[in-house]
Amino acid sequence: MEYSQAARQYLSQNYKYSLRPDGASNSGDPVVSWLDTGTRGHCEYFAGSFVLLARAASYPARMVVGFSGGSWNPIESYYVVRNRDAHAWAEIYDAAAGEWLRVDPTPGSFVAGDVAASSERVPEMKADWAAWMDSLRIQWYRRIVNFDQADQIDMALGIKGFWGRFAEPIRERFRESFQEFKQWVAHPFTGMNWLPWVIVLFAMIAVWATWRVRYSLRRFLARLLGRAAPMDPVRRQASVYLHRLQKREVSGPVLDELKALRFGPTLETRLAGEVFKRAKAALRKRSE
Repeated sequence: MEYSQAARQYLSQNYKYSLRPDGASNSGDPVVSWLDTGTRGHCEYFAGSFVLLARAASYPARMVVGFSGGSWNPIESYYVVRNRDAHAWAEIYDAAAGEWLRVDPTPGSFVAGDVAASSERVPEMKADWAAWMDSLRIQWYRRIVNFDQADQIDMALGIKGFWGRFAEPIRERFRESFQEFKQWVAHPFTGMNWLPWVIVLFAMIAVWATWRVRYSLRRFLARLLGRAAPMDPVRRQASVYLHRLQKREVSGPVLDELKALRFGPTLETRLAGEVFKRAKAALRKRSE
């Protein structure tokens, strides 16, 4: 225990934590090189250095990699452990006690050798919008992706029974709504019948606005769901035209322009419109 505290103190006083280490050489042992010339390093360098120092002092030691931290999702009652929680630490053998002591030499981690403190740390509790979205993803994988055939059959039978009990009232309500709609179409401007027009107008505006920002919306949803961002719309459209022109064996400068849009600097859609017009014209000319 005393040696662990001394080695940990030595590392924390002479080296700083950083995800961009320095001093590690490509030739020879990178940990030894970092100990000799480095000043900044990540958890693997600190853990590996502690193991080397302990073994040099005749203490059995080993390196451990895994995850540390995480958060508790109270919405669905589960722990969330992400890739950014990946960590490396060390264990040193105490011959007198006959047990391995956990030691985290990375600056800012728990006290060296204090196994109780390390295992009793309370995870951070998350109940924000990100926790809600993560809960939806978990439900999707639990209820949809990992559904086996028996679960699917049970769910289908349950839905069938539910629909059998309530189908007729729903159909009756649809018939009533359809008759009300026909009456409204026949007399759209009588009484308070102007309200559906306002609703339809706002619905059309909402659809138009959603269409205008569809690419930004797709990127936002990708970030929200933790997925890879979709391709830039200009690059994707240029790729579509390139595929069509090459399939029809069309040649000419329009191909170079499309390749510049596909692989060159990102441009706004309105600036690339002229190139797309020429691509359409080339396709029409080829079809004729």
